[in-house]
Amino acid sequence: MQWMGWILAKKEGEMMLRSKIFWSICLLVAVSLFLASLVEQNLWLLLGAGIVATITYFLADDVLFAEYNQKRELKRQKLQKAFDDRRKKE
Repeated sequence: MQWMGWILAKKEGEMMLRSKIFWSICLLVAVSLFLASLVEQNLWLLLGAGIVATITYFLADDVLFAEYNQKRELKRQKLQKAFDDRRKKE
């Protein structure tokens, strides 16, 4: 019942917005709404999918892709250092 403590935490909203599980579920809902809109041919479902996907993209990018962004930044720093070292040698 550890999740109960997580739900009842003092900063519930902040913890939930930093949770990969929450944003993964949001992405799953967006994809489900998109697929349902294709099956039902309902524009309201497509609009809902677009809204959920857009909100998830803008708010959850740093949470879902934190590891990827960190690796990319380290790689960029390494390349920048190599470039600077090469310029100093010349």
